[in-house]
Amino acid sequence: MDLITLIATCAPMVAPITMKAIVLEESRGHPYAIHDSKRRRALFPKTREQAIATARELLAAGHRIDAGLAQINSENWEWLGLSPETVFDPCINLAAGERVLVDAYARAPFTVDAAISRYNSGDAERGIRNGYVSRVKAWMPKPPPDRRYEVEDVPLNDYVPTDPVVVGVSLAQDLAADAGPTDQPALAQDPPESNAKPWRFEAVLDGFDGG
Repeated sequence: MDLITLIATCAPMVAPITMKAIVLEESRGHPYAIHDSKRRRALFPKTREQAIATARELLAAGHRIDAGLAQINSENWEWLGLSPETVFDPCINLAAGERVLVDAYARAPFTVDAAISRYNSGDAERGIRNGYVSRVKAWMPKPPPDRRYEVEDVPLNDYVPTDPVVVGVSLAQDLAADAGPTDQPALAQDPPESNAKPWRFEAVLDGFDGG
């Protein structure tokens, strides 16, 4: 399964162009990518088994890690229902990333930039100041990696898009900015608020429907 199809299947509440850009900034599309926050290094195990073993070892040593396509922070695994055994499944990982992003948008200010900033830093502005949001936007027009992903199960998403919302945002200036990619940053995601409202997360580029 290619990345765009995988996103549409496993993270249907986020526009594929938006989630693709986050994945490319976070992991470059590598399903077993690990960021060791304690030593600030990126690891790329070749197999899922190696990734699971590496994650277990780092966690046992007291390290905080980000894992998988969407680089889900280990401090969030409990409320997302993840473990070293499940976080490297591409579909489960993307579903978790979708949940974090949707919950990030459900906090004021209700903007795409603030949601993407929170995905990176847990703060509505820090991810803008540190350049993360601009880097994500710079990935939006770029093609996904030529990689096929294998998934075991398609997780049932708890969110039901009964009240879809389309968020319009002009990205022309940001897309033109010369913002190159960096190493996978550590995430600082907050748990969701219980009253967070589900919706369909869209980023619309100047007449282009990202969904």
